[in-house]
Amino acid sequence: MAHCLTLHPAKIYIIGEEVIDAFEEIKNDLGLRSDQRLYFIPDKGQKPVPEALVDLNEASRNFPATSPTTLADVKPADTIASPPVLPAACRRLRSSPVDGLSDRWKGENVSTMEVEQVANDFPRVSLSSAYGVSMSGGDDRMGMIAIIPDDHAVKLDFKGLAEHFQSAPPSYAVPKFMRVQSDFEYTSTHKIKKVTLKKEGFNPGNVPDPLYVLLPQDTEYRTLSGELYTEILEGKYKF
Repeated sequence: MAHCLTLHPAKIYIIGEEVIDAFEEIKNDLGLRSDQRLYFIPDKGQKPVPEALVDLNEASRNFPATSPTTLADVKPADTIASPPVLPAACRRLRSSPVDGLSDRWKGENVSTMEVEQVANDFPRVSLSSAYGVSMSGGDDRMGMIAIIPDDHAVKLDFKGLAEHFQSAPPSYAVPKFMRVQSDFEYTSTHKIKKVTLKKEGFNPGNVPDPLYVLLPQDTEYRTLSGELYTEILEGKYKF
């Protein structure tokens, strides 16, 4: 991200909630000038407007009436209207491991941000966090997702959720383990503490929240018991 933003500097940067945490981490390395404006789009309404950024929704109410209303009104020389063609390395950001945004599951690069978006689009899911968990202490990692339901009094549709994930390829990006909780721990920069989630993993003995697993050939997530956890570690199921 830092490479792509500095390769072709712009007068205006518009940052959405899904990438604001990553942007905050590299902002100081971009060498931004005072004339470069930073706008924030609170499209999900789950994060406050970061310091030094301007709420685009609020700012747009004060834009002058002479602002261009169609693409034809925008001059070709305007940076925002004529973005340069980015090199392939920048266009492939989605498939490259970026700390906090991507992970490797079963040897494949997975955009955890996209997995979270799929989960958040499912009915009764308020917020989610996707990450990889180690199997038997080795380097091989499986996908796991922590979910906060919008109503804990209503049971999640675990069959529908499994089908929802499986309908959004690739198959290796389907989380095999799920954790349902009431809230997340956050860092000082409002990032979900994935380190803690990864450390606790999918061991029912370490996790105080309900855990579920999508076993091979299963069509819905089932409760992950201590006995089932042991069988998974012993290799009874081939994920």
